[in-house]
Amino acid sequence: MFACERNQQPPIWRLFYFQGHEMEFAFCYLDETGCLGTLPTATAAIQPVFVLTGLFVDEAKIRHMTTEFVRLKTRYYPEKFSRLTHHLESMRIEIKGADVKKALRGDKSKRARVGAERFMDEILALLKSVEARFVSRIWVKGIAQPFNGRSIYTVSTQHIARDFERHLISVGARGLIVADFRDPGLNTHVSHCIFSQKFKTSKQKNRRPSHACLVESPVFGISDNHAGLQIVDLITSALITPIATHTYCNGIVANPSVSTKDGVIKARYKKRIRELEFRSSANGQMKYGFSVADGHQGRGIEDFWK
Repeated sequence: MFACERNQQPPIWRLFYFQGHEMEFAFCYLDETGCLGTLPTATAAIQPVFVLTGLFVDEAKIRHMTTEFVRLKTRYYPEKFSRLTHHLESMRIEIKGADVKKALRGDKSKRARVGAERFMDEILALLKSVEARFVSRIWVKGIAQPFNGRSIYTVSTQHIARDFERHLISVGARGLIVADFRDPGLNTHVSHCIFSQKFKTSKQKNRRPSHACLVESPVFGISDNHAGLQIVDLITSALITPIATHTYCNGIVANPSVSTKDGVIKARYKKRIRELEFRSSANGQMKYGFSVADGHQGRGIEDFWK
């Protein structure tokens, strides 16, 4: 029997217990930054990169991650939570990654920059403590080049789902992808692309089914109630995207999404992000969780880390 294949359709209690033994369970929280439109000119007010990121977290670590995340939000942004009647309501108020990015750039006050740096430092330390892992697909739009956003979103989701499957196999777990709710039509399309792979019938005998460790097709959550979705938004918007635009668009694209100040973000955080990158070995080759398609100069992911 293949890893994770306990039963074709197990009852819910068997997701955690099989033959008297407790099973591991993990989540992949999925969020994106950037639009799916083309970049018509170098000065167009269009986001020049599209980034889709997955955050892998064991179910057993989610309670600790959530309570600590709420504590960090209220510690570093107390003004946003002063009128709440219960501390758990703090989950519903998001600290948006785009705002944190502006603070890290120094576009606000020095106090805001220092607070944002310490906030993100502690979030990365928290993720390290719960042994979380990241995967990310970075698409750098070429100027006046076709950009099939729907297809790219689908391919990126499939790519991350395969990485998540590798993670689940490596830890002997089953899992579920929870994506941030966006457009209902796009949500349906993205979920179905994994559904069709998972449930398709193979003509080859004894071939391992696709996504055998996933208990269901991707589902969509409201980020107000999921620490994992809020965290992956912060990492993607405030760290990964500005590092990507600085690396691949600086000197090529001239719009507010590209700033030389993002070099400071890259210098401060690239090493710590890489420490949390998911990696796996397949057929003697190392598979890395971060990848890029550069529409300008065809540079690879190694430039992201330089």
